[in-house]
Amino acid sequence: MKKKDKYLELLLWGIVAYAVAILTYFTLKVFDQGVDSISAIGSLLSAAATFFAAFIAAYLFNDWKDQHNKIILAGEAKLAFSLLHDERNILHDMKYVLSKKLEQSPSEYLNLYDSNLSPLPDTLTNMVNTNRLKLAEFVFLIEGSQLHSDLNAYRESITLLNKDIAVWKSSFTTYKDVFEKYDSLIEESLRLNFIILQDLKSYILYKDKALT
Repeated sequence: MKKKDKYLELLLWGIVAYAVAILTYFTLKVFDQGVDSISAIGSLLSAAATFFAAFIAAYLFNDWKDQHNKIILAGEAKLAFSLLHDERNILHDMKYVLSKKLEQSPSEYLNLYDSNLSPLPDTLTNMVNTNRLKLAEFVFLIEGSQLHSDLNAYRESITLLNKDIAVWKSSFTTYKDVFEKYDSLIEESLRLNFIILQDLKSYILYKDKALT
């Protein structure tokens, strides 16, 4: 139920309660009931009104709490979206660079000082480590969710990618030898990154169910 509909429902219940109270009062007046009877009915209606007011207050407070939590998560999710999108750009660059290198000189050996490849994995590693600190609060808030699991899987894929790159660069390995696995690891990291970005959108953007 949308927030507008919930408030309208509460308003209608309030009108109904008020109408019942007025109808009861004038019915007793018409039938010339005693003052004690009217006073007793008035006390009951007053108690009911107090209970209804307390219910409305609690209802609105819970609604405010939910809205407050969503606002907090939306702010953290927006930051996470921006940082993870930056990581995605580096992954795309890594995929493109090795594809071009394979095209130009597939039999060339990777090495520790490879000017075509070396800066990008290091840049990605530094970025992921920096972003891990920036997103620590958000990660704690989403602990136990599917998004939390996806984020852990994504980070593990980055770790595996960098580990393999380090091994390749310290051994006699050509671009052609590593490309298939390298490309597969990049694609897996990009896939997990995309899933996370899609999940983050649901925390950031308001979704009107009437439009779905």
